[in-house]
Amino acid sequence: MAEQNDTETGWSGSGWMDPMPLASEPPPAAPEPAAPTPTPAPEAKPASVATTPKKAAPRKPAAKKKPAAKKKPTAKSVKRSAEKAMKKTGKTVEKTAKKAEKAAKRVAKKTSKKVKKAAKKARKTATKKGKALKKKATAKRKAATRTAARKGRAAKKAARKTAKKATRQAKKTVRKAKKAVRKTTRRVKKAAKRATKSAKRPTRKK
Repeated sequence: MAEQNDTETGWSGSGWMDPMPLASEPPPAAPEPAAPTPTPAPEAKPASVATTPKKAAPRKPAAKKKPAAKKKPTAKSVKRSAEKAMKKTGKTVEKTAKKAEKAAKRVAKKTSKKVKKAAKKARKTATKKGKALKKKATAKRKAATRTAARKGRAAKKAARKTAKKATRQAKKTVRKAKKAVRKTTRRVKKAAKRATKSAKRPTRKK
């Protein structure tokens, strides 16, 4: 009884194993061993001592699932796949458009900055040139005024000189004329005195 119980329940040294198949149930198909070795008949042992159970028969491998037959594409599935493809393409187009817009904004900012810098440089250069031209014009005007003032002073000096010379010459001529008049008056007076003297003298009779 003990042997039969052990063989049926599958006792092992570590613990209980799966129950052995009953005699009424058909045993599972197992692969044929290459060379079966004859096992000696087990000796009768007392019920208290556990005997080494026989190896449990290998389980039947689970049958492989057959691949499901491919369903034929219906109009709904085609429509859904087309919608999904359209959504994906729309998203990709939106992403590319956003990227292009961002790139365009960056380029526009860079170009605007460059244009502003160029305009500032042009304004600075124009103001510098204008200042330089103003300085040149003022310098020319000042030089012209200086030269005109110099020329005016020179002309004034020349006029004063000529006026002085003329006044001197006129004074000289006046003095000469006065001297001549005095001389002539003296001569006339002398002649008149002589004439009166000669007239007062008595005439001698011959």
